[in-house]
Amino acid sequence: MNPSIDGDIAGGGLQSDELIMFSDGIQYDKAIFIGNELYADRRPACIIQPRSIAEIAAAIAMAKERSLDFSIKCGGHSYAGYCLNNGGVMLDLSLMQGFEIDEASMTVRADCGVRWLSLYEGLARVNPNYIVMGGICPDVGISGAVLGGGINLMSRTFGLAIDSLQAVSVMTADGELLELSGSDDLDEDMKDLWWAIRGGGGGNFGVVVSFTLQIFDVGPLVIGSLSWDDLETFENAVAVVNAGLSRDVAVDAVWTKAGPGAPTAGRMTVSHLGTVASCKSGLGDIFSERLAPTQYDLAARVFAEWDESNRIWDPFSHDTFFYHVGFIFGPRSITPDLVSIIRELMAAAPSRSTFHWNHVGAACSEVDPEATAYYWRAGEFVATAKIYWYDGSDTSTCMEWAQRVKDALTPFALEAKATYINYIENPFAGWQEAYYGRNYARLQRVKSRFDPGNFFRFPLGIEAQDATSHSAATGIDAT
Repeated sequence: MNPSIDGDIAGGGLQSDELIMFSDGIQYDKAIFIGNELYADRRPACIIQPRSIAEIAAAIAMAKERSLDFSIKCGGHSYAGYCLNNGGVMLDLSLMQGFEIDEASMTVRADCGVRWLSLYEGLARVNPNYIVMGGICPDVGISGAVLGGGINLMSRTFGLAIDSLQAVSVMTADGELLELSGSDDLDEDMKDLWWAIRGGGGGNFGVVVSFTLQIFDVGPLVIGSLSWDDLETFENAVAVVNAGLSRDVAVDAVWTKAGPGAPTAGRMTVSHLGTVASCKSGLGDIFSERLAPTQYDLAARVFAEWDESNRIWDPFSHDTFFYHVGFIFGPRSITPDLVSIIRELMAAAPSRSTFHWNHVGAACSEVDPEATAYYWRAGEFVATAKIYWYDGSDTSTCMEWAQRVKDALTPFALEAKATYINYIENPFAGWQEAYYGRNYARLQRVKSRFDPGNFFRFPLGIEAQDATSHSAATGIDAT
């Protein structure tokens, strides 16, 4: 127990002043588990599980009063473990999972602790064709996913999550609840915060306690997987995607390696507004005799059913270490030279690994890069390389591989630096422009206005204009 936390507050499972809190025990261990042993040494002194907006305000006030670090956990998928802290307060949003669907306005208002599959299933119960532009992993929480931009299989058609975000309610460090939207009635400061919330990433300006998202009717919807026994044929199919597809077809591609010495395999996830026949037609030469996948399962699907099927992959395995590095590539940038480098890097991976992209562009690129905080609108392939290992003694070798991937592929990214804030990493030199491009200075001004004391902070958090820089690190490490 941290001595700065009063005993009557930090007692395991004790309710103090109506707040549910834990400092040890089964509930504590479950709350801090994020499935990544790389950050297992981060241990908050106190977990608070709010059930209401008032309890979020009380948690913020308690942390401020005691000058404690404060972090926020929704789904627990923070790639660099920033939902955890050492010796502070962690706000666990898992009890705030309500949502309300309004068919008249075609919107859904969701609490901050909702996860994507729950929301998709709720929408499907009302109408099987209803979706929002949300995440594509069932257990991911909506909060961080939306605030960083938000990529969906349908984003090429309908844009990022922030492009159909209608409103948010934000609790500031002063405990003030702000209602934000695109309304012209907001004053200039509030309009700036509404701008910053859309792509500025989670954990920077306040606790977003609710989201209102536009509902889309997407039927008929085809989703499925393509796989190849031969890596060369898969990579030739990648060239078809790189050459350009219509906006109603999206192809996410992944190179996978099961472990040291294992061969690299390739597969794609395809989504399309239309029929199986029109999907195949939209994929062009990929279904030619020369490039046809060895196996495929394209079919009309309800989005929630497809999302549920992703649970065959457990993102929260025990005794697993992993790390990501990210990139955003422009149109037609997945050239034969880049593919060759990816193949060589995957062959050299010392452990289980993947290289994956989300297919964006089209509608996402039709928004000005300075219209929201998400700057990299010219991006077409939002990519990440990930390595897993199971023995702490392999950490240095695997992290060295991640750094090698970052060094080799960053020159191919937009402006030789672009990466996605939701694929967040450990600190590295130049992260401000890598995540936010020319929008970082404006984000700093918004931070200075709404959180001048830097209460909401973490190693890659947006800094107020007069704050000390956190960007001294120049390489990947495990700290």
